[in-house]
Amino acid sequence: MLDQDACRAFWIRRLHPHGPTCPDCKVSLDGRQAETFNSGGRVHCNSCDRWFSYRTGTIIHGLKGDDRQVYLLVMLTEAGCSSRFISIAARFSIDTVRSWQRRFREVASL
Repeated sequence: MLDQDACRAFWIRRLHPHGPTCPDCKVSLDGRQAETFNSGGRVHCNSCDRWFSYRTGTIIHGLKGDDRQVYLLVMLTEAGCSSRFISIAARFSIDTVRSWQRRFREVASL
């Protein structure tokens, strides 16, 4: 079984290697805001008045599902598994898997 907190921590490290920041004004978060960000909650930026989470403005923004499902979707896609297998393992519809795989390919080709 995949651990939800470990998968979220993986994504935060990968998507935000320089630590939690506002995706709009780039101000660094600390204290309570950083804790909320790192726990996957919504954060309010006091500098620009924007609400966001660690997924906002990233490749996985808009992908529904918990952090474990997202981890499986991306890792199994990178491993070359079939869309059908991924849909079963990650519990997404096959249409969702194929849609996100197209999005990942588009970003990778930029």
